Amino acid sequence: MNFTIEYHVTNNCNMNCSYCFAKNVRCNDKIDMKDSLDFTYKFIKSDYYKWRNFTNTELVLIGGEPTIVPDVCEDAAKFAYDNNCSVTIYTNGLEIDSIIEIFKPIISKTQFSISYDGKVTSNGHTHQDKVIENVYRLNDAGYKVGLKPCIGWDDVNKIATIYDEFNLIQNHLKNKLFFKPSFNYINPTITMNEVENILEIIKPQIEYILSYPNGINSEFHTNYRRDCGSGKNMISIDVDGTIYPCHVASCMINPIAHRMGSTKDDLKIITDKMTKYMEIEVNHHNKTCNDCESSCYNRCRIARFENSNKESYEDKWTHFDSSPELCMLFKGIDKIVKDYKNGICSIK
Repeated sequence: MNFTIEYHVTNNCNMNCSYCFAKNVRCNDKIDMKDSLDFTYKFIKSDYYKWRNFTNTELVLIGGEPTIVPDVCEDAAKFAYDNNCSVTIYTNGLEIDSIIEIFKPIISKTQFSISYDGKVTSNGHTHQDKVIENVYRLNDAGYKVGLKPCIGWDDVNKIATIYDEFNLIQNHLKNKLFFKPSFNYINPTITMNEVENILEIIKPQIEYILSYPNGINSEFHTNYRRDCGSGKNMISIDVDGTIYPCHVASCMINPIAHRMGSTKDDLKIITDKMTKYMEIEVNHHNKTCNDCESSCYNRCRIARFENSNKESYEDKWTHFDSSPELCMLFKGIDKIVKDYKNGICSIK
């Protein structure tokens, strides 16, 4: 089983995208990577790590923009090399010169996940052609590269355009590009009137993903579908060393509700909290969601928590049906997937 630890390496960024989850915390800061990696080393050598049967540790670098703190990336790469970890770097893909060589020693265990919002102008600068050029450069260098389309809710109809552009890039790279669906971050305030439109737009994407069982993404495949691992199989270290169940929690209106501790705390404080998240899953499991093919990417626990009217943390954390509109969307995705697996689809 994979253990994922996210490092929110900086809030600084060379762009200012309106839809970014961290758009409200922009500042010129940087994580204490030595302290964070010391904590990571203690964790992966702990009895808890062995008890959970974790077999790999994935280091995830997020921001802000990780490429503007290359010294932090270099520390992470060295740690990954020394401790046989895999690495994923979430980046806007604009500037890769500072880090393209840093991860070469662990190139087979490194993936770049590049945010992509279509060929548009942002902040007065046309940037997507540069991003696509860097996708090709990383691929040519031997890295695994993924596109993670990111759009604002007010521009949701652009999903179809991004899907078409992805196909062009994918064809150029001969199916070597990984793809995260562009409906990952559908806003929890979706209305009933919008659900049918969304399902129609994303249906070709879902079917396309399903047509590559071992290719561009394992999304919606039975061996991958699972509950969100936040707090159980994943933790996130914020810039200031605070530990959360995932990076989304640190950007919520009330992040303190999700605080698990810090890198300065005794390790047992953190592992006890992780055990607690496991217990919540067992004691508050939502049986109605068991067979739903809508994966954990859509059923984000933090987004549902924020939308819940329940009283206790445990009930909020597991309140998947907090929004009838979202349930309708999940059920629509579920039907698309099951129809495809039964031979009913719109693409051939």
